[in-house]
Amino acid sequence: MPEMLVFRVSIAMKLFLASLTFLNFNLAVSKYCPFKDDFDVVDFKTMVSSNSTYVDKSLLIEEVLKHPGQVILITRPKKWGKTLNLDMMEKFFDIEFDENGTPLPHDQLKNRVLFFGGPITGRSIMLPSLKIANVSNAIEHFGRHPVIFLRLGNLKGANHHELQTGLKSRIGRLFSRYKFIQRYATESQNEILTKYFEANYDDISAKELNTSLDMLSELVYQHFNKTVYVLIDDYDDPINRAFREFGHRYAEFDKVVRLFRQIFDRLLPERNPYLEKSIVTGTFVLKKLFPKRDGNKIEKYTILDEPFSKFFGFVESEVDELVSKITPEKNSSIDIKKWYGGYGLRNSDFELFHPWSVLQSVCSGGGKATWYLNNDELPVPLPNSVISHNDVKKLTSGGFVTISIMKEIDYDDLCCAEGAFSLCVFNGYLSSISSTTKRDVILFNLTIPNEAVKFYFLKGMEASGEISFDE
Repeated sequence: MPEMLVFRVSIAMKLFLASLTFLNFNLAVSKYCPFKDDFDVVDFKTMVSSNSTYVDKSLLIEEVLKHPGQVILITRPKKWGKTLNLDMMEKFFDIEFDENGTPLPHDQLKNRVLFFGGPITGRSIMLPSLKIANVSNAIEHFGRHPVIFLRLGNLKGANHHELQTGLKSRIGRLFSRYKFIQRYATESQNEILTKYFEANYDDISAKELNTSLDMLSELVYQHFNKTVYVLIDDYDDPINRAFREFGHRYAEFDKVVRLFRQIFDRLLPERNPYLEKSIVTGTFVLKKLFPKRDGNKIEKYTILDEPFSKFFGFVESEVDELVSKITPEKNSSIDIKKWYGGYGLRNSDFELFHPWSVLQSVCSGGGKATWYLNNDELPVPLPNSVISHNDVKKLTSGGFVTISIMKEIDYDDLCCAEGAFSLCVFNGYLSSISSTTKRDVILFNLTIPNEAVKFYFLKGMEASGEISFDE
């Protein structure tokens, strides 16, 4: 790995790149808020059950069903609803079954009420139906497919072996849900299953790990005779963490890249004939994981692309509805839209808002959240000199920077301005307000999206001694 990639991030750049989503919420929480203790531990069932705070994104299911691609990668900044949406899709498509793998009868389905409405067992809550309940072509897919949901967020290790062991453990949890599939396994497959069931992860070879998801797909298909949905959340998180932890040890880090590339290779339909669809989410498209020979078979959509755009983040009408439902008796103490909006597609007619920030502010009665820097959770670092002081001052003064954006990024791209600015866009620190085409190259006009980002951008400049915060 080039020496210039082994760099120390300045205080200013750390503050600039500190994720918008790592918030320390110290304000009074509204009685309507479903997550009074922990904003990070919220699943689809909890959100829907809250009734007042759930923003209905269920029509995403219809869009996924209509999309012709079998493998779809959707990237958004942290805390933009990726995990919640995947959890929603799992609850919608999944076949509910007993410990023997027998599908449950209609009157025992726990997920049905979440989409079609009705009383929740054991609670005095009557849920309304979601928008997807009115889409007949989608309804016929409810509860009709087994789902394999691999969550890769916060998977980390100090070296390749630790990270690989952690991955085996995550996949082991998937196998443990389907213990009844052992009856369909061949002798060699049964040996692998036993290792997973007994958590003998050191005995699982690299080849066995690489083929685990398609083997699980095959055995689950044999049991239910239904093709499988494979959902993978935060696909790039363990790789980004490995890069920060030991990216300077090139040979070892390259093992991590090859590990995940081989696993994702097995998602392609020609290698997994039991696949119905696979939906993968992350923060940006990592070029190393999707070589050209196979990468074109994966549909990739970033925050700059139109497909699926309104299903991640809030639109203005959704923000207005949240405020009216949760804090109708109060006037917002800050302009939520001014602080947490400013995102959208180039040349689009709608604006997107950072959803978790909006929820936190609304649930506080319109207060402003307190942000903090968590060094362990920083995105991939940038060299100190990539973004110039002039560009920083131009952006914080309300101006914009014109530059091309790389839809797919490798780590060595971060040493150039295009790669660095691209990373900032895909992580939510900059937003495109317009674009032009010059000599067949699309140039984006980038600006700071909102007051929340600008505030901590300025704090970073103050910390580095470039400005006084009173300026």
